[in-house]
Amino acid sequence: MYARAWLSEAHAVDAPPIVLVHGLGVSGRYMIPTARILALHGRVYAPDLPGFGRSAKPPRPLNVAECADALAAWMRATNLT
Repeated sequence: MYARAWLSEAHAVDAPPIVLVHGLGVSGRYMIPTARILALHGRVYAPDLPGFGRSAKPPRPLNVAECADALAAWMRATNLT
C-alpha cells in the first residue's frame, strides 16, 4: 500500500503516529492539507487504500471490511500498531 508521510523532527520520536484514512472515491492526496497542519504535532501518514491513488489495484473492488483489513495489515507492516 502506498502512503504519504509527514514528519516533524521535533516530535518524530515521542509523538504517537496519526493515520488519516480517505473515503471512497478519493485518495490520500485528499488529506494533504490536514496532514500538513497535524505534522506540526507529530508523525502523520496518509495511505492510499487498495485501488485508490498510487496503491495497486486489486482484482476486484474491495468492500469496506476488506479495506479495513488492508489498512490494519499495512499498519502492522509499518509498526504503527
